[in-house]
Amino acid sequence: MISICLWLAAASLLQGLWFIPLWLFRHRLERSVAPKMAHRLWLLALFGMTVWPVVVLFLPRAQSIVPIELSKSAALAEPSVSLVQVASWPQWIMGLWVICVLLLLGRVFVEYVRIEKLMQGSSPLKGIQAQRLHFWVKRFAIGRAVSGRLVSGIKSPFTMGLTRSQVVYPENAPWLVHRDDFDAITCHELAHIERRDVMRLTLAYVAASVFVFNPLVWLAMRRVRETAEWCCDSRALEAGVQPRRYANLLIQMLSWQRSKSGWSPLPAMAHDSNTIKRRLTMIIRPKPNSARLTACLALVCFGLQGVIWLPQAPVTIDGEDVVVQERHSDEDLNERLARLEDENRELRQALHEAQEMASRGEGDQRHVESQRMALEGQLQEMELQRVEALHQGVLVLKERAQQAQEQERVVMAEAEKMQIEHERAVMEEIKSRELEKVHEDLAQQQLLLKHQQKEMEAQLEQELAQQAAELEKIRQEQEELIRRVEQKNER
Repeated sequence: MISICLWLAAASLLQGLWFIPLWLFRHRLERSVAPKMAHRLWLLALFGMTVWPVVVLFLPRAQSIVPIELSKSAALAEPSVSLVQVASWPQWIMGLWVICVLLLLGRVFVEYVRIEKLMQGSSPLKGIQAQRLHFWVKRFAIGRAVSGRLVSGIKSPFTMGLTRSQVVYPENAPWLVHRDDFDAITCHELAHIERRDVMRLTLAYVAASVFVFNPLVWLAMRRVRETAEWCCDSRALEAGVQPRRYANLLIQMLSWQRSKSGWSPLPAMAHDSNTIKRRLTMIIRPKPNSARLTACLALVCFGLQGVIWLPQAPVTIDGEDVVVQERHSDEDLNERLARLEDENRELRQALHEAQEMASRGEGDQRHVESQRMALEGQLQEMELQRVEALHQGVLVLKERAQQAQEQERVVMAEAEKMQIEHERAVMEEIKSRELEKVHEDLAQQQLLLKHQQKEMEAQLEQELAQQAAELEKIRQEQEELIRRVEQKNER
């Protein structure tokens, strides 16, 4: 049992080799395909590192395994290494593994109990909000009962339930007052129910919890959660939600959650600024559904899965579990051990013949004794060589494990570096867009000011012309008055 579990651990870690190219090119992939296709690829990667090694155990593998000849009687007769010391470290690893799995699964149970406790003080939706929820349930054509609840003490809406689904809204949230905002949130949560994300993400989390030691599994689990949110955003936009209003709503929800204290379920509609940035990019620039590119990536990354595992599956020899690992790389060590076993068997046979000759009194007793001593010395020497070969094999395996850990650290560092560069590029792109928008606003304001200036100049010229006409009229009246006065004086 221990050997099978250790083989599953090694299988999951090495299956991550097919996941590394997908992770390194994840940004290009997510920019090229629709959210639904990206979500399927990440699910395939996750279950390839968790479910596939378990499936391989039940595949027929008798023809792909090189038989190993082990002599149980020889092993029992030659106890050169303490079996208790050799078998102790796998048992400790198994115990630690089981404890980690139980802790992670216990987290799910604790969250379920917490949700049930919060739901005890909840209240149903009423009025126009209940009518809008019923309208969107019919619009999405969900074939099971869906109800809405208002709960205090949470910061983000979420869905729960498998057969009787519920959409849970935070009470007194400012973005539930406006009808369009409520419709956008409802469409997003109903998309989770339509896709059965509660069951899908729960199964994925259980699979990741079983393979808790593999960091690539948790990276894939994180992308599965993020792409599920992208799929629901895309479904909400398909239902008629305006992209700009939806993007502003996500930003408002994130700022409101940061200003409030409470519990936010995972995954939540808006819980992480980095996730929100990528989601805003997906909302503003929707991606085409490139099924051909997705199929090619899936074939390249996962088409050869399991081929390297069939020759290495655990087998049972002489009633004991044995794991055949790294057959090609350890071929020389196996040949050396087999040669030492053959020499050991020959020396034992010669020693047995010498003992028979001594018992029958044939030959010289001294010669037999010296021959027996020589054979025993050679036997002890062979035993020491065998122990040394086993020790060298253990050192080689430790060195390979250290190299694998070093490669894993390098890959993780590269992945973090690429993620930081991508986030920096997104921020620079957002800043450039904001600057372009500011320049456009300034240009429009300048044009508006020029137009207003021209209108004011024309109005001023018109007023000056009117004043000049009035002055001319007054001057003419003065001249007429002077002329009349002069005529009167002349009379």
